[in-house]
Amino acid sequence: MEISLQELGTMLEISTETIERWIRQGRIPVQLHGEKCFFGRSLLEKWAHAHNIPFKIENVHVESEPSQPESKQLVLLNNAFKTGDIFYDLKGENCACLLQNAVSYIPNIDEKFKPILYEKLIERENICSTGIGRGIAIPHPSVPLDIGITEPMICTFFLSKPVNYGAADRKPVFILFILLCLNQSLHLHLLSRLSFCIRSDEFLMFLKNKPKKEELISNVYSIEQHIE
Repeated sequence: MEISLQELGTMLEISTETIERWIRQGRIPVQLHGEKCFFGRSLLEKWAHAHNIPFKIENVHVESEPSQPESKQLVLLNNAFKTGDIFYDLKGENCACLLQNAVSYIPNIDEKFKPILYEKLIERENICSTGIGRGIAIPHPSVPLDIGITEPMICTFFLSKPVNYGAADRKPVFILFILLCLNQSLHLHLLSRLSFCIRSDEFLMFLKNKPKKEELISNVYSIEQHIE
């Protein structure tokens, strides 16, 4: 669904400043682009209920996204991790250097598309840092890109050392999850699931041990069973 930031504030009875801060921190399953908010109604309604927050949609006009095939709606987060890969000891002194080095490692993308992807990732960071707090950043383009991928992908990068990334909580980042999707609906779907995972203290400690790819996929799959 698509509504304005002000309308979302009215629906949840929360100030727009608070909603913007929660979006940056990954605490609410909503994506903000300019003044427009994108979200899945059922997911946001469940989130509001779990946090004892009003969800009053009756007096707010919303625009639904075009329906997606059911198979796309049911894409699991662990499948996106399978399509992507996991990398260790990523070097870089700042956000730009980290992203440039990370993009060079991303699999299943033609080399000619990588400069475009890097440019779009930097554009997104210039709008607002994707450092969501707790030492985690989720870089992604502002809009889906046609860069030759056929499935949503999450590539995981453990940094050689924590880096100041302009995160909402000002804590240095130790891990990047680069999220690449085919459309906005899939992007929001997977971003909300990933945000759910990283709110867990147990999952955060698990990440700090720099697990292998198979361990990460297995852990994410277990968490998704609770979401389902």
